[in-house]
Amino acid sequence: MNDIKEDQTPMKKRFNWERFCLCVISILIIVFFLMIAIPNIIHQHQYPHPRMSCHRQLINIGIIINQYHVDNKHYPQNLEVLIDKKYLDELPRCWVEDKPYIYQIEGWDSKDFTVWCPNPEKHAGTKGPKSVTASLYYHSGEGIIQVDK
Repeated sequence: MNDIKEDQTPMKKRFNWERFCLCVISILIIVFFLMIAIPNIIHQHQYPHPRMSCHRQLINIGIIINQYHVDNKHYPQNLEVLIDKKYLDELPRCWVEDKPYIYQIEGWDSKDFTVWCPNPEKHAGTKGPKSVTASLYYHSGEGIIQVDK
């Protein structure tokens, strides 16, 4: 009655423990790295590094001042002019101590300007963990300049 031979029946697949263990270990490693990375990413976005924040602010101020120069054929005499002319909503401030940036221009027809961070000594330097920034500023034509002590 039963014409199927025993060697023709499909083999029953066994559970592969090696493959299962490899998958579990891989998932655990990925979860471990995510547990380390996610809090660091969240912390970095909540509290930006002060020096990087100042670098970005100084670059943005430099771009806005250059845009003002293109539109008006001269640099502004002070940063308040940028607010009056609607280039800025408010005076940009250093993130560390909430002080406004220092702006300097050499006369009405000057070709250069400089914007300083008001408290560079509060920023970490680039020459190691204990170094301190002596000066952090944006100079037209040169960009960001940082001098460490």
